[in-house]
Amino acid sequence: MENNQRDDWQACPPGAISGVADQLMREQRSQQVRTASTWAGGVLAIVLVGFAVTQWLPSGGSTPAYGGITCEACVVAMPDYEQHLVFAKPMTKPTIEQMQQHIADCKMCRGEFERRFPGVLADGIRLSGRLIAEQPLWARVLATTGGW
Repeated sequence: MENNQRDDWQACPPGAISGVADQLMREQRSQQVRTASTWAGGVLAIVLVGFAVTQWLPSGGSTPAYGGITCEACVVAMPDYEQHLVFAKPMTKPTIEQMQQHIADCKMCRGEFERRFPGVLADGIRLSGRLIAEQPLWARVLATTGGW
């Protein structure tokens, strides 16, 4: 029997196998970097969309809305409301009612109002905790002191 198989195998030149191994490792690292970059980009996109939504859309229930207004709106209107209570500065009836309701029901805003305008609410709170503002503070003072 004759062996027709030829032995064409030759030894690799020095460094050829390590070169192939190095190339495979570089390709593997490159794939890992692409995968990590894809994940990082996706996470960044989700974070940016979440940030944009919280900044540009109206706050749908993120803060309490006692009396039909949010805490932010109440804090903005506090100086005008104080001027209404103290000096009878005109305000619309719905705004007055909203401020009264909000400050009566919201401990945080009531505390902020009392911190910014000490003593103003003392004459406008009934025992039930509801605010009243039938008369401005100066008129109540005059009524209790008998005038100037």
